[in-house]
Amino acid sequence: MSLSRESISQRLQEQTGRDFTFAVLDAFKYLGFEVEDIEESQGTQAHSDLIVKAHLATNPYFAVLECTAVREGSQVNYTKLYQLGSNFPRYLTNYSKDYPSAYKMLVGRPSFSSDTIKLAHDTALLKAIDLLGLLFIHDKLYLSQDELQKVFQTKGEVVLEEVLEPYGYCIVQARICALIYMSLLQNPTDKSVKRKKDWTTLEGLVALVKHWGWMLEDYQVSNTLISNAVNMLSSPIVRALLVSSQGVMLSSLPFERVVKNMGELGEHFHRALTTYMDKAVELKKVLKK
Repeated sequence: MSLSRESISQRLQEQTGRDFTFAVLDAFKYLGFEVEDIEESQGTQAHSDLIVKAHLATNPYFAVLECTAVREGSQVNYTKLYQLGSNFPRYLTNYSKDYPSAYKMLVGRPSFSSDTIKLAHDTALLKAIDLLGLLFIHDKLYLSQDELQKVFQTKGEVVLEEVLEPYGYCIVQARICALIYMSLLQNPTDKSVKRKKDWTTLEGLVALVKHWGWMLEDYQVSNTLISNAVNMLSSPIVRALLVSSQGVMLSSLPFERVVKNMGELGEHFHRALTTYMDKAVELKKVLKK
């Protein structure tokens, strides 16, 4: 089975049942963990799905995972939480000697029900789309097992911006800002960045950003990331975007001023936009052949 990010990402979005569990297993291997398939190693009696082991962390830890994917339009319900809770003490006994810290995690697709979120008092809830985000960020920043521990320590739904902010998540956000800026130019490969589109609906912008994210980074950008980046660019400090009932458009503020207004993120934003434009030029050449 391929351990490329592209292959894992596709499987996380499409597979169900045991195949979805295998996709989650490979995703955590990609992140640098040792992962045990419990059914394979301990038999088919009542069990959870995976054990993720962080033996490279300063203080080694492990996590017990349940993995479930339901059909689009449905939500993962709370029954898996009870299954995790009943199985957890057994694994705690078996693994706590080598891994002093232990966590519970439910990985689900597409999202979790409100009851599941309410009842996850001691369990991290990780959506498959956010696991994709972790893979993407890991490619850019190489997250250590110490840094990733914050994901497992979450009680309730994992919000990537919160748990990874200290470790460079803001840099990823700057890249999303670059995709937005690029999407609102008349010519996404024009480095003069002077010819700007008229009003674009928010839905249209989301579609464009996802398109460029997939074409240039092979990454499915989440609506949350795009929404946060729009808020950043339209803030009174940055003033790069105008937002109204008509939609969104780039403001008349010169690009150099936008970069300056973004402060420390400006350099990462500028570099990302230049890189994306270069990639778009190369992509154009390939498509013309």
